[in-house]
Amino acid sequence: MSAEAIRARRVGEEKSGPGVAPVVVIMYNRSQMTRQLLGTLRRVRPSRLLIIADGPKDGSPADKERVKATRAELDGIDWPCVVDTSFSSVNLG
Repeated sequence: MSAEAIRARRVGEEKSGPGVAPVVVIMYNRSQMTRQLLGTLRRVRPSRLLIIADGPKDGSPADKERVKATRAELDGIDWPCVVDTSFSSVNLG
């Protein structure tokens, strides 16, 4: 089982307040759904996100591109928060 280490990055200034809980996002290869989810989260503006992503299926270039496009959606996080990621380089099922 191969997985990349958890990585963190800070986007803007971290803000937290009552009722603002960390959010866990589990994603795979659906960029449009990820974009919609981030649009909803943008309204809530959680101060911390934990993003967990499975890797592409072996031998599937199309799946590799879909996974890459889905992960690229995270560049749209534009509110102040800490983003922790755990991305697998292989598909764990």
